[in-house]
Amino acid sequence: MIDVIVGGQFGDEGKGSVCAWLVDKKKQEGDPYRFAVRVGGSNAEHRFTTPNGRKFTSRVLPTAAWLQPGLDIIIGPGHMVRLDTLQKEIETLVELHGVNVEKRIFIDPLAGVIEPGHREAGVVTAWRGSTHQGVGQAVAHKVLRDGNFKTARDYPELRKYTRSTWDLLWHYNCQGVNGILEGNQGVLLSLNHGYYPYCASKDATPAALLAEAGIPFKYVRDVYAVYRTVPMRVPGNSGPTGGRELSWEELEEAIGVSIPEGVKVQTDSGDRERVFLWSWSDFTKSVLICGPTKMVLTFADWYPAELMTESLEELIDTMEMIADCPVVMMRYGPGWYDYQELPVK
Repeated sequence: MIDVIVGGQFGDEGKGSVCAWLVDKKKQEGDPYRFAVRVGGSNAEHRFTTPNGRKFTSRVLPTAAWLQPGLDIIIGPGHMVRLDTLQKEIETLVELHGVNVEKRIFIDPLAGVIEPGHREAGVVTAWRGSTHQGVGQAVAHKVLRDGNFKTARDYPELRKYTRSTWDLLWHYNCQGVNGILEGNQGVLLSLNHGYYPYCASKDATPAALLAEAGIPFKYVRDVYAVYRTVPMRVPGNSGPTGGRELSWEELEEAIGVSIPEGVKVQTDSGDRERVFLWSWSDFTKSVLICGPTKMVLTFADWYPAELMTESLEELIDTMEMIADCPVVMMRYGPGWYDYQELPVK
């Protein structure tokens, strides 16, 4: 019933584009998704391009909402929502699909809301890297249970959307329809499994994503883990990975391509993101935590083969051997058609 999309590294793996591809693929196969669930927080930018070349970035709503007009759109109880961002995304959807789209948006009453004070307080923890959205502070406030934290049910403008996720999922289960759960950030940023304290405020494992949405394990069909050939972390003192850090100039020289500056920088701060060589220790840990049934490899065009001990083909072979599951798709660019589906061996 549910396909789970999870980032296998430190975020920015290209999950938005992968979700867009998967939504279209299932539709073409005659097995379209009936609903899409998003959890996590407004700190995760999911970028994607539609078939007509239009580019979008989603922080709150699931990517599938833009690609399949008849889809039900669900924000789970574990999500941390910025109201201004949500409103902009809803307006964009109404522009694309018509006003009826608002009748298909459901927000769990207990989904958290990020207030301006959370973003201001987040400056204190920005020393170890941040997306500057206030998600960590909002999560901490919700955990305090001090009676002051507000959820979706406390906002009049959100009440028309509120409905319990578990109720909706039971309804879909009775109908026997399929859905997609779009994860946030990356498993190696998890609070309990990452490079603490250089990590996120929550876990981003498949089990944690399911828990945030209120979805039982028995409803899971596939877990798609997404990996990029050159792992990335946010700017600043955001912590290590298992691989050596590269400068952008070193990466460009290794791949023989000039990368646009806008691709290198973080949206909110304007500072350069950090890039690293692939790490087999990180990959092995990720696979053991995620338990993927299928994998996707992104940024294949950035793979610095001359700095590695294996070719791209050998990298994929080793991934499949360690994970005991196939790499089913490889992306080599940002466009809609910049991908290659790989045969299952």
